[in-house]
Amino acid sequence: MATITRKSILAEAKRRAPDSPKEVRDPSFGSHQGQALILRRQPASTRHRKGHMALYVQLRRGKRVRVGVRLAGVVDGTITWGQVQHAIKEAFDPETESTDPTKPQRWTLRRYLDELYGPWVVERRRSGQATLARLHASCVPILGDIELTALRDEIEDWKSARLKVVKPSTMNRDLATLKAAIGQAVESWPLKTGLKVNPLAGVRMVKVPKKSTTVTRALTDKEQRNLLHALDVHDQELADSRGRANVHRRTRRGGVYPSLDGKLSQLTVSVITAIDSGLRRREQFLLKWCDIDFRAGHIRLDAENAKTFEERDVPMSKRLRDTLNQWRAQRLEQGCARPEDHVFTNRHGQPLQNLKKSFTALLKKAGIPQRDKNGRVSWRSLRNTFATNVAKGADRDVLRRLLGHAEGSKVTDKYISVEAKRLKNAIAETLDAT
Repeated sequence: MATITRKSILAEAKRRAPDSPKEVRDPSFGSHQGQALILRRQPASTRHRKGHMALYVQLRRGKRVRVGVRLAGVVDGTITWGQVQHAIKEAFDPETESTDPTKPQRWTLRRYLDELYGPWVVERRRSGQATLARLHASCVPILGDIELTALRDEIEDWKSARLKVVKPSTMNRDLATLKAAIGQAVESWPLKTGLKVNPLAGVRMVKVPKKSTTVTRALTDKEQRNLLHALDVHDQELADSRGRANVHRRTRRGGVYPSLDGKLSQLTVSVITAIDSGLRRREQFLLKWCDIDFRAGHIRLDAENAKTFEERDVPMSKRLRDTLNQWRAQRLEQGCARPEDHVFTNRHGQPLQNLKKSFTALLKKAGIPQRDKNGRVSWRSLRNTFATNVAKGADRDVLRRLLGHAEGSKVTDKYISVEAKRLKNAIAETLDAT
């Protein structure tokens, strides 16, 4: 049976770092069956060339807690073995934890997510459930039993393990989510968690080569014309299909459906609304008829549905106003244009989530590649197209307000720089060519 002592820790520190995580278990610690003290050593990493060592206590099956002591201090003599034994005793005996609310308690990442951050993010953020699920899936399996104050020592090993199963860009999003969660502990619960600064504040993201094909681009003028033509073809095909179906139903003496001749499809209305308003997909699909003021000629976006939680008015172009007016007339015939009804709904009357499949087919019909050397085209390209069109005749502040960017945001600048690049290309193609 292996025993963990100061001598065994010093001996382990002199050995070469293992190729994979190594654990030494000492079941003599603890008073219940299944409890043990564990010495865990990680492979060599950039931050810990000799392999990071840490002590854990196994409280029961599937439940272990890290001992709040740095073994590097034991090796260099700054921490006595008596201090280590006291920390081990505290880890095995939760009752020794301070009950004074003004003193920091032992908060592991798992406990913090379950008791503090989880309820908070679900209540305060629209994507709270997804954020919490991401943290539990990507971070808790490895970092769940690590105390918040000790996360910095383990984060590089977590990054290395994570990069073996996901892409660098995915790992960066996981890390950003974790840093934001720990930052909230500093802002909202500093006394409870004992965090005065974010221990992950200095952790760097992994550099990811930026390919032009991954950047969502705006549509060119020619592509916009092709897209609108494809929408006309799409609507006509729907009308022809409905006509053939009605002919078949008449021969079988069945009831016929209303004709779609001259009618707009929901895809057409959605695309035109996106190009002419620049609304985000979620903002657009949560619109209700009471949010559209046809007399004043603008769309009022409710703060609750806006990404920045700020109410804003978006003026409607003549094309957009005519399109929405015709769509409302069609919906009135179906009894679905009450003020509280959503403008865009699925067949169950619920707000649309996306039109990915229909939009992909539309791009193919319009001859617009989803990826090329200039970037990729997705639904977000319609918002980028709106911004690029407006940037031709509006200043930065006007564009920022129309797009709903927060004040001081630098995101708006990319649309201005895109337009400047197009102007430069126009000079090169015209004046420089002569």
